[in-house]
Amino acid sequence: MSYHLLRLTLPSFETNGYRIWVNSPDLAERKESQEHLGFKFQDWIFGVTRSSYYEEYDNLLLSMDLEEVINFVSVPYENK
Repeated sequence: MSYHLLRLTLPSFETNGYRIWVNSPDLAERKESQEHLGFKFQDWIFGVTRSSYYEEYDNLLLSMDLEEVINFVSVPYENK
């Protein structure tokens, strides 16, 4: 499932061909924002998609763990 609508309000940054989205640290807020948009709740704080350069926003990784995200994006997208 793509959370493109939800992500319109989330901060993000790009590195190595990826965009990393940062969700709220508050569980209640994460639940409310997804359910408000009609999504089945899936808990994550960090979401990784391809860079905005590619105009694709399918989830490559959803995680609660920043270290997992750092390891995932350490290899440039073009080399995966």
